[in-house]
Amino acid sequence: MNKISANYIIKWIIFSAVASISGLSITYLFIYLLDKIYDITTQTNSYFILLPLLAPFLCKYLAYHFSPESSEEGVLSYLNSVNEKFGDLPFKVTFFKFVAALITLGTNLSGGIVAPLVRVNSGIASFLGSQKIIKKLKIDDDDKRTFVICGASAVVASVFHAPLSSGLFAVEILKRANMKYLDLFPSILAACFTTALAKGLDLTSVFPFQSTVEIFPLKNLIWVILIGFFSGYFSILYVNFYHWVSTVSERKQLNFGSKVVGSIIVIIIAYFFGEGLLGTSLKMFENLVNGELPVLPEYIKGPYLVFIGLIVLAALKGITNCLTVGTGYSAGFAGPSVIMGLLIGAAFGNLLNIPPSSGSYYSFMAAGMSGVLSASMNVPMSAAVMGAEIFGSNIGFSSTISSIIAFQVARGTTLYKSQIK
Repeated sequence: MNKISANYIIKWIIFSAVASISGLSITYLFIYLLDKIYDITTQTNSYFILLPLLAPFLCKYLAYHFSPESSEEGVLSYLNSVNEKFGDLPFKVTFFKFVAALITLGTNLSGGIVAPLVRVNSGIASFLGSQKIIKKLKIDDDDKRTFVICGASAVVASVFHAPLSSGLFAVEILKRANMKYLDLFPSILAACFTTALAKGLDLTSVFPFQSTVEIFPLKNLIWVILIGFFSGYFSILYVNFYHWVSTVSERKQLNFGSKVVGSIIVIIIAYFFGEGLLGTSLKMFENLVNGELPVLPEYIKGPYLVFIGLIVLAALKGITNCLTVGTGYSAGFAGPSVIMGLLIGAAFGNLLNIPPSSGSYYSFMAAGMSGVLSASMNVPMSAAVMGAEIFGSNIGFSSTISSIIAFQVARGTTLYKSQIK
């Protein structure tokens, strides 16, 4: 028994390390290429906002023409493969998924990087797990499946530098009803390897959160509960709108006209409500975590109007994200969900005139973020833990309360319907 246990541990230490190196490499290569594209496209100045019009043509002729399957949403592709095919993910689709995601976000459509890169790195793990040299280590289909999970957790950890919640996320999102304990150890191990390696290499997190050591005041508990309910109902609208767009646009049929229309609507929304809604919205994220508000029209002044303005901005981010992914482009939901949750938390903080640098303000943002992630993706445990990991352990109470409430409110709703089949 001891020999079997030792072999098990050694095997997953090796595979977790491989998944970690691959995940970090893929994530930071993608960010590097995306930054280079932005450096070039931002020089166009007034034409910058029209870039999404290029997306339908570039995606069609540089990615979907060669691999139509690469249009499938990344996390959905990952969980269907792990749940039904022992982690079998074609390498051709993996390659063109990377290309399609780079085109989608490089042309400034609205979405996140987590989902497409989860698909890419889990696809690389699937490819490696199928090689003869790996099979000599006597890995079976279950081992390959778990290796693919390690690939997914490594990417989430690369983006957030939150090892425990990243490992939980890769397993929890597979099926809402039950998690396999034997999947958790390798998944968390891969996420821990990834975070340690990233910090050792002094790599900055894609989402650089600000943590706080201030204790969450219990007097604000009622507001955290309210944010949990608000996040849950907000997520129901967000998820239902995505499924509606996906159905109307005939997403699975790769309707070219729907992609053009989706791009045009995204441009119109960005033109009237701000270019910060385009792409990954990292500038908006940085403003929020530093206690600053996104740019709002000059006439929006006072706590009540600012509250409404921030909620509208969160809704518009959700709408542009749904139009992007729902019409068949390759982007994700995790990043936009984080930003929408932060906007909701900041809206309540400003409504109550809470100082941006205070523990209460950060606890409100952690509650909003965890609430939207939990409700829209059905991952209450990882969403709760993520709030504590990236904002500070003193904030964990508010992120946990909000995550549980939002999950219960939106219990029958999820972006990935196969989770609850």
